[in-house]
Amino acid sequence: MVLYDYNSNAILAIFMKSQHKSELLRACVQLHEYLTNCWLKPVQQRLDNKAPHTLKWSMMQQQVKYQLVPPHIHCCSAVEQAIATFKEHFIAELCTTDKQFLLQLWDYLLPQAALTLNLLHDLHLNPHLSAYKQLNSTHNFNKLPLAPPGTKVIVHVKHRYANHGRHMVSMDGM
Repeated sequence: MVLYDYNSNAILAIFMKSQHKSELLRACVQLHEYLTNCWLKPVQQRLDNKAPHTLKWSMMQQQVKYQLVPPHIHCCSAVEQAIATFKEHFIAELCTTDKQFLLQLWDYLLPQAALTLNLLHDLHLNPHLSAYKQLNSTHNFNKLPLAPPGTKVIVHVKHRYANHGRHMVSMDGM
């Protein structure tokens, strides 16, 4: 599921196991809570005209107004443009994965795809800030360096040994 927040110009994505209405409701509630925790409480949301009643009821419980998009009028929607942008960005990330990367693990790449896309998107109100900064503050590349997704990594762990009598004892993690 892809969600577009107009105020922050952020594109968020979450994995759904199926298109069942309970799974759709879970994803929407989780994204709504994420935006609310980022101090961006949604006031109005545009929904597809096929949105289930449980989703509409949940919106009313959270005091969010909703508007149904008429059928067959999706080409001019900012949401549709955001979905297309996310799809293109995600496909580009999939193309950069290692040859041995299992494509069945594509859903593990969603968080990094959303992160990198929101680092590139600027705010509507202040083009000098990224959408990511609006949601999460500044990204610290020293704490969380970014590499192309699906990159093959070889890690060397240096072992230290302590000699206790006749036996060598491994002291991993020191």
